[in-house]
Amino acid sequence: MSQLDNIPVTVNSFTMTSIMDHYEVVLDDHKMNEQIIQEIDKQGDKHDHKTNVKADMTDWDMRKKPGFKNLLTITDSIVKDIQHHHFGLKIPLYLKEIWGTKYKSNDETIEHNHYPSSWSFVYYPNEVEGAPGLTFGEAGVERTIKKGMLLFFHSMLKHSVRKQEFKGFRYCVAGNYETKDIMNWVDKNFRNKII
Repeated sequence: MSQLDNIPVTVNSFTMTSIMDHYEVVLDDHKMNEQIIQEIDKQGDKHDHKTNVKADMTDWDMRKKPGFKNLLTITDSIVKDIQHHHFGLKIPLYLKEIWGTKYKSNDETIEHNHYPSSWSFVYYPNEVEGAPGLTFGEAGVERTIKKGMLLFFHSMLKHSVRKQEFKGFRYCVAGNYETKDIMNWVDKNFRNKII
């Protein structure tokens, strides 16, 4: 039984001019969204716009905070399924970091990637009319934000958020998964099979 059996989700696909796969799930959890927004507001800006994110940004490790903890239950399950589907292997992954952001009008994120992580994700607990989406410049795509959208992508894919005027606040959660003890796993699962 999957951990997602009791969670209302809608799975969508979209086309990108890219060799890399992307995965989108839409979640419908009002309480989790409210908790995430409250925690991001409570934290404020911990990085003074000195990262690629030129908006308010929380600490790097929000995994134990209300709302974030619930989201991780979902992302942990999904990323394992993606990894298994993508590689046909059950390579162990772990969450390296998870943080929240709060954009106001004309805030931006400079184009960057999350290498050496394996998989990255973004989650949008709210939807604001006129707010910019997530741009994948190399693929020539800007993903429009939808409330509850959880988007996974390869960590080496460059992405950004462009400046744009809008009213209200655009909230986002982002995180990275990395392979765990990959060489030990390869040795354990393949050493005797290769020799």
